[in-house]
Amino acid sequence: MANRISFPKRIPLILPGPKRRRPRQAVALAIALVEASVGHRPLHQVRRLLSLEAFEQLTEHRSSRRYGTNILRISSFQLPSPNSAEVVIRLATAAYLQVCTLRLELSDGSWMCTDFSVLGPRSGQLRP
Repeated sequence: MANRISFPKRIPLILPGPKRRRPRQAVALAIALVEASVGHRPLHQVRRLLSLEAFEQLTEHRSSRRYGTNILRISSFQLPSPNSAEVVIRLATAAYLQVCTLRLELSDGSWMCTDFSVLGPRSGQLRP
């Protein structure tokens, strides 16, 4: 009896590449920016880490009120290239749910936010 070789019925067309780890500095920056957007961190701590456009977007959505305990969860963290990251963070409090999307770029060895968007109520629309 001859040895039989069995082949898989389906061969994937695209083989998965090596998993890249989330850069810790990029994760910390994303969390700090979301904290600043809800008033838990002063803006002067994060100003130099944002482009002018991203800073304006963050201040537009900044809440001057604090809403107790926040539950912050990174929903998605993508590395489209070694020098860029796209992050989606969900922030939940007793008063509201907010989703923040961030575009981070690595330049000269440090991460900078180039786009900051908020999906959810603006600070003036939040319940007291």
